[in-house]
Amino acid sequence: MMEKIKEKFNENDNQTILQNNFEVTDIHSFAIEKKYKYWRRRILTSITIGYAMFYFLRQNFSMATISLQDFFHVSKAQIGLILSIHSIVYGVGKALWSFVSDKSNARYFMTIGLFFSSIANICVGFSNHLTVIGIFWVINACFLSMGSSPCIKLLTYWYTKRERATKWAFWNASQQIGAASSVMLCGYLLVHYGWRYIFLVPGIIGITMSIFLFMRLRDTPTSMGLPTIEDFKGVQDQASQICDTMTVKEIVVQKLIKNPLIWVLCFANMFFYIFRIGILNWAPTFLRELKGCSLQLAGFQTALFDLSSVIGGILAGIASDKLLGGKRTPLCIFSMVSLAILMCVLFYIPPHSRFVQIAIMILMGALITSPQILVGVAAADFSSKKVAGTANGFTGIFGYIGASVSGVGVGLMVERFGWHVAFFTFVASAI
Repeated sequence: MMEKIKEKFNENDNQTILQNNFEVTDIHSFAIEKKYKYWRRRILTSITIGYAMFYFLRQNFSMATISLQDFFHVSKAQIGLILSIHSIVYGVGKALWSFVSDKSNARYFMTIGLFFSSIANICVGFSNHLTVIGIFWVINACFLSMGSSPCIKLLTYWYTKRERATKWAFWNASQQIGAASSVMLCGYLLVHYGWRYIFLVPGIIGITMSIFLFMRLRDTPTSMGLPTIEDFKGVQDQASQICDTMTVKEIVVQKLIKNPLIWVLCFANMFFYIFRIGILNWAPTFLRELKGCSLQLAGFQTALFDLSSVIGGILAGIASDKLLGGKRTPLCIFSMVSLAILMCVLFYIPPHSRFVQIAIMILMGALITSPQILVGVAAADFSSKKVAGTANGFTGIFGYIGASVSGVGVGLMVERFGWHVAFFTFVASAI
C-alpha cells in the first residue's frame, strides 16, 4: 500500500515538473516573440528615417547646379564633371564599404557615415571655389556610400526571403522621402537665402539625425541574444547554411564573381542608373530650360516624382512577394518599357502643358522604383545573407558607372547637341 502511495506522489510530481517546464518554455517563447516584433519594427523605422537623411544630404546638389553655374560662371560640363566623379566615388565606395559593413556593427557603421557626410555638406556651404566644392562633394560621396550596406545587412538578418521585398520597399521609400524633402526645402532656401544654405541647413539637420540614429539602431538578432530569423520563423536558408562551411574568399568567389545571375544584374543596373540618376540630376534644369518652368515649379515636379516613387515601390515589393511568388523580372521589364514611352511623351509635349508634365512625372516616379528595389532584392536572393551587402555593392559599382554617364556625359550632350540627344540616350538605356 505504501509503495502505491509513493508511486502516485512521484507521478504527480513529474506531471507538475513537466507542466512547469512547459510554462517556462511558453513564457520564454512569448518573451522572444515580443522582443523580436518590437526590434523588427524599430530597426525598420530607424533605417528608413536614417537612410532618408543620406539622400537628404545628396539630392541638394541638383537644386544648386543652376546657381553654382551663375555664381562661378562655369559650364554645365564642369558641373556635370563633379556629379560624375561623385557618382564613381559613390559606386566604388559602396562596393568597398559593403564588404566591411557585412563584418561590422551596423549601428556604428551607419551613424559614422551620416555624421561625416553632414560635416562635408557644411564644408561645401562655406567654400568659395568650385574646385574646393568639388573636393568636399567627392568626400561627401565617400561617407554617403556607407549608408545602404548596413541597411541591407539588417534587412537580411531581421527578415526572411518571403517578406524581404515588401520590407525592402518600405525601407527604399526613404530614398524618395529624403530626396523629395531635400528638393522642397532647398527650393525654399535657394529663393530666400541663397545656394550656401542648401548645404549648411541639411548639414546641421544631418548631425542631429546621426545622434538619433545611434540611439535607435542595433545590430543583428544574435548580437542581442535572440535566435536567427530563420530559427524564429521556422524556415531554412540553404544558401547561408552552405556558406557556414566556406571561407570569406570562397563565398565571394562562388556567390558573386562566378555567379552569372549577379553579372546579369550588374549590367542591367548600369543601364538603369543612366536613366534614373539622369532624371534625378537634370530634371530641374531640363524642366526650366526646355519647358519654361520656374525653379520652384521644377522642384515641385521633381518632388512629386520622388513621392510617387514611394507608392510605386511599395506596390512593386508587395506584388513581387505576394502575387508573383518572388519573381522580380516581369515587373522590371514592364516598368522600363513604360518609362521609355513616357520619356518620349515628356520630350514632345508642348511647354505649356503643365498638368500633362506633372502627370507624366508622377507616373515615371511610380514606375522607376520597381527595378531599383528588385535588383537589390534579387542580388541578395541570388547570393547569401552573409554577403548581401557585398552583392549589392558589387552591382552598385556598375550602377554608378551608369550614373557617371548621366553626369558629365549628359552635360556635354546638352551643350553640344541639345536636350534631344540626352533624351534619346535615356530611352535607349531603358530599352
